[in-house]
Amino acid sequence: SREFSRSVWQEGGSFAEAGNVSVGGNTVWVVQHDADGEFEGIRTVALGDCDQAEGYAGPLRNPPSAEIDGDLGCGFAFGDIMWNTAEFEQRTAIVNLDQPLGDRNKLHLYANFGQGEGAFRFAPSVGVSSFRPTQRVIDEINDAAGSVIADEDDRFAIGHRFVGHGNRDWLWGYDELDIAAGIEGRLTENLGYEASIDAYRLDGSLLGNTFVHADRIREEIAAGNYDVVDPSSPADPDAHRQAVERTSLQEEVDSGAESLGARLALEGQTFATGDRKLAWTAGLSMGTAKVRSILRFRDNEGMTHDVTKVLGTGGVSFEGERKGVGVFGDMSVPLTGRTDFRLAARGDEYDDVGGLHSFRVSAEHRPTDAITLRGSWGTGDRAPSVRHLHGTASQDHPYIQCDPGPGAPPRSDCPAPNPRQVTRERKGNPRLEPSETERFAVGAEFRRHPFFVDVEWYRLSRSGLPGLRNPNWAMQNLDECTGGQQSNCIERVGGDITIHDSFANIVDTGISGITTRYRADFETDWGEIGLSGAWRHVTDAELRVEGNEDRYATSKNMARIRFEARRRNLTATWTVNYRAGFRNRADTGDFDDWTGHDLALDWNKPLGLEGARMTVGVFNLTDAGLTVDTANPDSVDGPEAAGWGRTFFLTLNKSF
Repeated sequence: SREFSRSVWQEGGSFAEAGNVSVGGNTVWVVQHDADGEFEGIRTVALGDCDQAEGYAGPLRNPPSAEIDGDLGCGFAFGDIMWNTAEFEQRTAIVNLDQPLGDRNKLHLYANFGQGEGAFRFAPSVGVSSFRPTQRVIDEINDAAGSVIADEDDRFAIGHRFVGHGNRDWLWGYDELDIAAGIEGRLTENLGYEASIDAYRLDGSLLGNTFVHADRIREEIAAGNYDVVDPSSPADPDAHRQAVERTSLQEEVDSGAESLGARLALEGQTFATGDRKLAWTAGLSMGTAKVRSILRFRDNEGMTHDVTKVLGTGGVSFEGERKGVGVFGDMSVPLTGRTDFRLAARGDEYDDVGGLHSFRVSAEHRPTDAITLRGSWGTGDRAPSVRHLHGTASQDHPYIQCDPGPGAPPRSDCPAPNPRQVTRERKGNPRLEPSETERFAVGAEFRRHPFFVDVEWYRLSRSGLPGLRNPNWAMQNLDECTGGQQSNCIERVGGDITIHDSFANIVDTGISGITTRYRADFETDWGEIGLSGAWRHVTDAELRVEGNEDRYATSKNMARIRFEARRRNLTATWTVNYRAGFRNRADTGDFDDWTGHDLALDWNKPLGLEGARMTVGVFNLTDAGLTVDTANPDSVDGPEAAGWGRTFFLTLNKSF
């Protein structure tokens, strides 16, 4: 199997050397306190046998937050279950109809009907959580350490994989309907119109097993019913089985979207400049949209629980409706025979976020028939999503570079990376404001058969985007939660860490660079040969969160080269895709370069069948894997094709 899709570790090695290995196998943190409750230190042990035959990895040295060099933890090889176990089936029917209505009008109808279902498997549930051990478990902890490191005065946390509950398996499906109908035509020689309506509906569902109720599993461990030492071969099988049944949860997601919209536009020409006329478009649009994603977890007694009650699991629930009316206009003014000026504007009024506006101006000049110079500037507002506004019971588990420890902020930075996952509970913010976007670009184009080259420099800035604080920054700068506070603070219970955050307009980004497109076609006695491609180079990328400088992690160079050979109705295409390596967001590791190859053969009118086209080929011919963060083996990057692996495809299209 490919390197990124399996777990890798060394016998007697450390967690830092491992890849796709979680600390949550069976690792215990002992937060030591004396009889007066004063903190003394943190020790870690690998609890139980850590049997590799059961999927464990280790024991391994120096788990996250370990203070004593050489302390052990028991990892879990989740990568051996994580990848290449998904199934997906999709059925789609598409209808496209254009019907002339006399000489000056045309009816257009589009309909898309889709259904799909899939399945996915992942390793058993995992979580890092505080717990209260029985005396038997304390004895096992001390036996694993080889000395007495734990007693009843201490506090305990465990990174535990619930192998007795079984793998997590998801089944999901959806039904989709997308319909649009419109009519367009001419009212007079210089006045045209377009009117359309569209409707969309998506209904989806997901069922997932098996998840673990956080509070109940703590109770079962404290009572000695759930065997946290060896969940595969428990000391009391009946009590352990009952504990598994009581703590097991099924994930249920009811998701969907509905929208209904209408658009009316007029376009015309007037005020001739020489033999060229001013062109304009003006119109009105309106619509309503509903979206939902309701996440619940159901126990064996039929009771439902939100995601914050589930150990080691992420997700969000949200539901909302938005109605809006917009007006828009576009005007193209020929200043001279070779110079054009264009102005576009749009205004929208929404019932939940108020008014949004956007403007764009551009100019284009053709000093010769082969060369075009252009420039543009635009600015606009963007509404926050329903998830950002109304998300509830939301939870995820980001990685932090290390735990800087408790105390008043600002806390010290990590002396050395020691990544671990923490829990982050977040909520929506109905007071979010629209974000602002500004783009400026200048470019030049050369076009003379058989050559085409286009170069553009751009600067894209976004401000006031909804976002969360960087978890590393939050660990160093947020206050500790006190007095029941659960907003913008760090909560510690034993070795369990929870960041409490909420969405706010705190993210600003800026990126500038150069994009280049090119193409050349050459005719030969055999057929036609083509070369085309694109190159994107990022000259500068900035990210600020709540005014604090962060790292915009992106590849500085991306390129695509495409070679084509055409003979009659056959076209063979070879595409090379390249993405340069880059530093991760925390500036602690690197993603390597990625190069992939695609091959395709396109056959137009196969076997003389009019209106038909068949394409056969392979994506990611060399089976290039995702690139892995050198500082965090759990973090991977790369295009979608890298996640698929080598993928063969065959398509057949027929129009009537």
